[in-house]
Amino acid sequence: MPSKPDCVSPHPTFASRGEAAGVAWAVWISSVGCLAGKVLHLHADDTVGYRFSDYQEERGRVKVETHAADFSVSATPKLTLKGTLVYDAISGATPTGAPPPDGSSEVPVVEVKDVRRAFSLAAAWQEGRFLTTPQVSYSKERDYESTGLSLNESIDFNQKNTTLNLGLAHDFDRVLPNRGEWIRNAREKDDTEGLLGFVQLIDPATYVRANLTLGYGSGFLTDAYKRVVFPEFSPEILLPEKRPGYRFRQVFYTGITHFITRIDAATELSYRFHHDSYDIFSHTVQFDWRQKLGKRVTLSPSVRFYEQSSASFYAPVISGDPRPDEGSPIPEYYSSDFRLSRMRTWTFGLAASVKLIDACTLDLGYQRYEMIGLDGVTAASAYPKANVFSAGLHLTF
Repeated sequence: MPSKPDCVSPHPTFASRGEAAGVAWAVWISSVGCLAGKVLHLHADDTVGYRFSDYQEERGRVKVETHAADFSVSATPKLTLKGTLVYDAISGATPTGAPPPDGSSEVPVVEVKDVRRAFSLAAAWQEGRFLTTPQVSYSKERDYESTGLSLNESIDFNQKNTTLNLGLAHDFDRVLPNRGEWIRNAREKDDTEGLLGFVQLIDPATYVRANLTLGYGSGFLTDAYKRVVFPEFSPEILLPEKRPGYRFRQVFYTGITHFITRIDAATELSYRFHHDSYDIFSHTVQFDWRQKLGKRVTLSPSVRFYEQSSASFYAPVISGDPRPDEGSPIPEYYSSDFRLSRMRTWTFGLAASVKLIDACTLDLGYQRYEMIGLDGVTAASAYPKANVFSAGLHLTF
């Protein structure tokens, strides 16, 4: 599945079906708002919303449309229910993993199309200084199925100036056989994450937060669509990649938010460090500025920098001969997926939030995404550049 390595992966849908889905989501939003108002007696700050995003890579590469609906309602003074529905899609072309053919600088690509539907439901229970939030999620696409369970606990201390966050999550995933890949039977994979973090109020205008996340994935972690080339065997024949059957990762995140009351603005600076057993190290720095213009408009420019080292088993072409008894051993693991190479990305964004009326907010956004290879051997044409457009509408009751 094509994805950006340092962002939430875009999941597939057909572009033509996305337009019909947009109408369906609009109807769903209206229905949920009316139903929730009658059944749950919505309180102030209960919300229901819809969001559309369009991710388009240049040169006819991957295009992703996403339609998402969400709600948050106070069922009782102590219980808040939150949920999301997602219908998103992919079409276009993605690199196979093979290097450019002789006489060309363009990497080979393959056409992709798929549909993904997903939902999540969470229940936040507030009991004194304890906030307990169990959540269940599910997603299904043609070649992938995922069921997730999580439990988060937030505990307030120091007159609510300090909050401790604890979290545990597990995903039960299945890679399903599909045309264009080499697996013949469903393959299982599991992923477990644990989180320890805190939020600390420094003064009335400033707070900091920090999280440590440990994650462990196991099972079938190979990308069933990606291929590699063994030149000693044959430069024309593509063989499936092979990744380790486990991945242990450690992620540290910290950020600071400061409100500048005299100009009605807020700034946010964050840093994320990642390391895993693939021997990938990565660093992410993001800066956001939120500026109120009058009573109804907020502009939010942002910039995000990401850089990673390559996986220990990554190479554009693989050395050795995979045939037995040829006297040229091959690595235990190997992949030519450019997302595992040494590279850097930049994301520049501008978002606008417009309060049409007190209970209705319109959100518009644009992001420019650029990925740049740094190893000097992977073809530059493997790395995408993309434009991302988004729009959303949220109602508050």
